[in-house]
Amino acid sequence: IPVITTNWKDLPEFIEEGRTGYVYNIEKEDEMYGFVSSLHNNRELLNTMKLAAHDKSQEYSAEKAWEIIKKYI
Repeated sequence: IPVITTNWKDLPEFIEEGRTGYVYNIEKEDEMYGFVSSLHNNRELLNTMKLAAHDKSQEYSAEKAWEIIKKYI
């Protein structure tokens, strides 16, 4: 599913803004509600973002991690 997160530390680097999720400022709570509302009201956008988020998640799969780790073993 698309991710909605704050701009805390390194979290934003895992999000492709508007493609795999949204990043909002913690001080601007209304932004989060706006993103949730937007996805709730636009199911086509939600489905598009779900597919993009799934594709992005593959970058962090066990197989990808093994490819990085195995050269150090």
